[in-house]
Amino acid sequence: MRSATGCSEPLEERRLGPADAAAACPLSDEAGWNQTPSDWAFMLEAGHGRGLFHDGRPVATALVLRLGPALCWISMVLVTQEFRRRGLGSRLFARCLEIAQEEGRRPGLDATGLGRPLYAKLGFMDCHALARWQAPSGALAATAPEGMEIAPMDEAAMAGVLALDRELGGMERGRILAHLQERAPAAAHVARAQGRLVGYVLGRPGRRAGQIGPLVATAPEAAPALAAAAARAFGGAVILDVPEESRSFRRWLEERGAARLRGFTRMLQGSAHAPGEAAALHAIAGPELG
Repeated sequence: MRSATGCSEPLEERRLGPADAAAACPLSDEAGWNQTPSDWAFMLEAGHGRGLFHDGRPVATALVLRLGPALCWISMVLVTQEFRRRGLGSRLFARCLEIAQEEGRRPGLDATGLGRPLYAKLGFMDCHALARWQAPSGALAATAPEGMEIAPMDEAAMAGVLALDRELGGMERGRILAHLQERAPAAAHVARAQGRLVGYVLGRPGRRAGQIGPLVATAPEAAPALAAAAARAFGGAVILDVPEESRSFRRWLEERGAARLRGFTRMLQGSAHAPGEAAALHAIAGPELG
């Protein structure tokens, strides 16, 4: 007899850990996403992953990543092709909502156009729009504005970066930033003006392209120079997930031949106000990292 999921055997649901990274990565590969096994391993260590297993392999996943005492991010909601249209993604998403509620955290996510109406029915509200841009790394050239210094992010700078990120980003993600610096130290840079920290950028290698972000700057003119500094760490293509409100940065990307691949909508359950200062955010860390 077939189960309610359409499988001949019931699926096992359990928590995912870093040891499941290699087995989970084929799901994001199948979807055409950019995550590597290293991304999965970090997210499953830092967050709460759920998986549904068939014959010992994960066929559906979802993740809750904590971004402070009051906020969490839901991502990596994936179902392999042969198990779709059976409610598995909805089942794991509902479990993620339960985890958020149990921990007293407001859940957020970055929704695709297809997912946005479904999340809206669950009380998620639009905060702002984002778009993914892709360009050859060598095309993103820029010099620092007069009176501003772009420098590698060393350990001494990290304390200031964490404070600035907390102030402008509205999240508690020190563990994420430290991981990104460790993953791609050559991409990590800070911007200073008159000796004061005014911005930073991080990045990481991806399956399809290097990802630049988060990129945070109090002055819009710092964003191109920070992006250019990070891009030099990667060969081939780079991607950036950029808020639509960052108009001058978007124009700079367009002028350098960057292509807009697709859009997202940043959503929070029960609120239309995303954390942090929107004007300072020029690229997010990625939909999976908030």
